[in-house]
Amino acid sequence: MGSVVINGATSGAVTLGVPAEAGTRTITLPAETGTVRTSVTPGQVIQRPFVYHTSATRLDRAGTLAELSTSLRVTITPTHADSILFLEASAWFCSPNSINLHWMHYYDVTNSEIPFLPPAGGNRKRIHWALRVSDDDNNDFHNMNCTVAGTAGSTTARTYTIYYGTEGATAEFLASTLSTTSGVTAPIFFSVTEIFNP
Repeated sequence: MGSVVINGATSGAVTLGVPAEAGTRTITLPAETGTVRTSVTPGQVIQRPFVYHTSATRLDRAGTLAELSTSLRVTITPTHADSILFLEASAWFCSPNSINLHWMHYYDVTNSEIPFLPPAGGNRKRIHWALRVSDDDNNDFHNMNCTVAGTAGSTTARTYTIYYGTEGATAEFLASTLSTTSGVTAPIFFSVTEIFNP
């Protein structure tokens, strides 16, 4: 094994060890002053890829649970298999003159599965969020806020997205039908956070 020795200014030394079969590799140091992190504290955020989706064009979803939009997909490659992944979404939506049920769950596009589901219970839907909306007029505003968590399980890249469905009523995301001052445009936010969990 080869090595590089860096002597301290007043005493001691640091040895950088290189494997005998090192191949041809390059380590690039940042062009800035700082301290090299040698460990990560449990509970620290390692990474947080996200999407903040906005548009003045209405995004409609009604009926069977299905992907809300491919624009909401978030890809993450966990650095540790034992890490905890938090999937979080927040969105305004309008469901005009409806008292229907609405449902949402996250979906792992890479592995074709619903991650971090609650346990089965009879014929109940296994989902991550649900709401029965209330009706007043064509400008019935509601919120979808949902956080789930589970172990990464591997360091393989995967892509998550949002599935949404209703009993039949249309949920309007991003922009309301009304284009007056009573109507709104509003974002959809979706993130996946990796938390160190040794």
